Parts: sequence; structure tokens; C-alpha cells
Amino acid sequence: MGTPRIGVDLVKIKRMTDAIEKHGEGFLSRVFTEGEVAYCEAHPRRKFEHYAGRFAAKEAFYKAVQPREARIRFRNLEVKNLPNGAPEFFIEEEERKRLGLSPDSRITVSLSHDTDYAIAVVLIT
Repeated sequence: MGTPRIGVDLVKIKRMTDAIEKHGEGFLSRVFTEGEVAYCEAHPRRKFEHYAGRFAAKEAFYKAVQPREARIRFRNLEVKNLPNGAPEFFIEEEERKRLGLSPDSRITVSLSHDTDYAIAVVLIT
């Protein structure tokens, strides 16, 4: 992937809350990894903000990678937090290949959320 690519996504937290409350475990298991669910559920007062941020990150990644034929499998992307709290993407090697990402491609993600919205920016270099 020679040229840097960027993606951004904005998610209304209320919309994420409604989707989770309406579709429950089915929605969570289609979109989020077990690790992401554990992280969000460990922060009960702000869990919907965390879910919305991770969803925005996955959408921003999709926009940045721009797969020609492949659909993004959200469960194959995981947003984890480094010890300093910064988010990072974990993507299995097989998924990286399927999406045309070289082993040395670097994926940088930034998340922010507030009362109403969560936003994510992804840069692939």
C-alpha cells in the first residue's frame, strides 16, 4: 500500500446505545471481539462511549484501507489499549493479507468521545 491513507468516522453514541440495547449479544458478537466487549463492559458508566469509539475506529479503518473486493470483517479487527491508554489496532496476519496490507504497514488510530459523539481517525502508512 504505497501511499498513506486516512479514514475518519463519527458515531452518535445514542445510536450505538440503541443498537446494543435492541440487538444485544447478537450485535456485540458480530461487531466486537471478546476483548473489546470486556474492555467496554469494565467501564459501565461510559461503556457506550467506548463501544461507539471502537465502532468508529473500525469504520475509519475501512475508509482508510479501501478494499477493492473484500468486505471488512469487524470481528477480525481489534482495538486494544497500550499501557499508556493509547489505542492501537490488532489485525491477524491472514486478515492483513486479505486486505492487501503488507506486513510492515503501520496502522495508527486516534479516538475521542464525549457525551453525544465518538470520533476516530485512522492513518495507514
